[in-house]
Amino acid sequence: MPDARYAFISAYLKGAEAKVITSDHLSRMVKVSSLQDVLGIIRETEIGSYLEGVVVNTFDDADGFLWQYFSECLRQLEGLKLLPDDMREILRAYTIKYDISNIKAALQGISTGKKIKMIQPVNWKNLMKHTKRLKMQKQIYFHQNILS
Repeated sequence: MPDARYAFISAYLKGAEAKVITSDHLSRMVKVSSLQDVLGIIRETEIGSYLEGVVVNTFDDADGFLWQYFSECLRQLEGLKLLPDDMREILRAYTIKYDISNIKAALQGISTGKKIKMIQPVNWKNLMKHTKRLKMQKQIYFHQNILS
């Protein structure tokens, strides 16, 4: 007998599919010339509902809010109790990809001393733990190799 959890997640994702940006939305977006026009098209979707009430003036603003939306979607999926274990593992592997990108950005920022723009952390606690450890390791290295 098929596992009901697969039927649940299939139905959940099928329902979500109706609310995403479609090829029609994308076709319309490439024909407009301003960010505000693009946002007007996006507002017809669930992402648009997420963006309601936020001020988006630049591409970086939009990018940041879209990463927040993406992170929230992943957290919602991860929180589903009926998510099958193999799908949960795939989701974790997918989120690790973004956490690694953020860790690389944090390392770059630590080594250069410049503020580096990271993508929206998917696992904020994990990223902060690694970033603090990396900063401590940099301080230890500095004291051992520079001050000795």
